[in-house]
Amino acid sequence: MKFIHTSDWHLGKLLFENRLIDDQAHALAQLLELAKAEKPDAIFISGDIYDRAVPPPEAVQLCDETLSTLVLTLKIPVILIAGNHDSPERLDFGSRVFESNNLFIRGDLKADISPVELQDKHGKVLVYPLPYAGTELFRDRLKDASLKDQNAGLAALVARLKAAHPKNTRSVALAHVFLTGGATSESERPLSIGGSEAVDKSIFSGFSYTALGHLHGPQKQADNIVYSGSLYKYSFSEKDHKKRFILGEIDAKGACALKDIPITLRRELRVVEGKLDEIIKAGRGDKRSDDYILARVLDDGPVFDAMGRLREVYPNTLHIERPLFAPSAGVAMTREQCGKGPLELFTSFYKQVTPAELSKEQAAAFKEGVAVAEKAQGEEE
Repeated sequence: MKFIHTSDWHLGKLLFENRLIDDQAHALAQLLELAKAEKPDAIFISGDIYDRAVPPPEAVQLCDETLSTLVLTLKIPVILIAGNHDSPERLDFGSRVFESNNLFIRGDLKADISPVELQDKHGKVLVYPLPYAGTELFRDRLKDASLKDQNAGLAALVARLKAAHPKNTRSVALAHVFLTGGATSESERPLSIGGSEAVDKSIFSGFSYTALGHLHGPQKQADNIVYSGSLYKYSFSEKDHKKRFILGEIDAKGACALKDIPITLRRELRVVEGKLDEIIKAGRGDKRSDDYILARVLDDGPVFDAMGRLREVYPNTLHIERPLFAPSAGVAMTREQCGKGPLELFTSFYKQVTPAELSKEQAAAFKEGVAVAEKAQGEEE
């Protein structure tokens, strides 16, 4: 059985208030071309279809167009589950009607998960869609208050499925989880505080393939337990990710062969660093100046209209960082410091946030500024 595995589309996502819908459409067009060329027996989408519970209209439209093309035009069965960003109830809307066209949506977790049966020349493959659920939902659905965390809940549910699974029948699981040991990115919303929602990969032993979602970096926990990764780069922590679709094939015995299909991004995410004039000079000859840019400006003095000047050469500059002026973590006022004067305190602060000592000229300017402020305050009183 041939399949395509994708996940974490996050349709409607904003990156520093910049809409990514055109970038996402560009990536999904490649999914359609891949499906048209490979003619897979199924497509698996492992959660976080949308970026938020109430997605914007353009995100819903893009999802509708993509899924309609896959199931109505290309006649490929699609199985998708809700992730932690999705609204299970909204995603479930119309799901029973859609099944007649081989679109299988599982938004809300059910205790009696019925597999989707697919067929190939070797016989049937049962696909178990396991939408995202927190600990409380597992306790409610399985009527078991003793389940202490998501790992216990998911293990109990999968044990039920395996007990009812026909022997010598190939199987696939779709899940949206954080597996212990997985590599995270800044753009992923934590499933819980303190890591109590991490699950063990041993839960998925016995499946021919496990199509995972949630972690945005493509990665494997085993040869057949795989995160496809997100559709696009959703934070600058993902700038070095190689986004991909997974093209897989399960043979008659349930062994799985996988191939990475790279996604060509409409724009890359890049970090440029240096003094402002240096960055602007390099940008004038940069053939990739249309990329999304985070600029780390290393000037140790004031810069004027940095964003405006950067966007003259890098029109999609999204954010500026000033590393030399980033306050040190954990800086707190001590009792000794409370007795110091304004200049001493400012000198200490300046040393903490810059690599240099306060010069005599800077100290004089600071003292003058304090004097002006104190005079103005006295006149108000």
